[in-house]
Amino acid sequence: MFEHIRIGKFLLRLRALDDLHLPAYKGSTLRGGFGAALKHVACALKRQDCGGCLLRDRCVYLYLL
Repeated sequence: MFEHIRIGKFLLRLRALDDLHLPAYKGSTLRGGFGAALKHVACALKRQDCGGCLLRDRCVYLYLL
C-alpha cells in the first residue's frame, strides 16, 4: 500500500508568542494538534468519523495515527 512513501525525521523548535499553558504531559497535546492538521489536509472525503469510511484501508491519517 505504501511502497513509495518517504520517511523524514524533523526537529521542530517552537516558541510561543503569548503565554501558553500546557498540561504536564505535552506530548498528547502536540500529537492532537498534529493529528487534526494532518486529517484536515489528508482526508479525501472530509468526514468527521473514520469508522465507516470507504477509504479506511488506504488512509494516510489512519496509518500514521
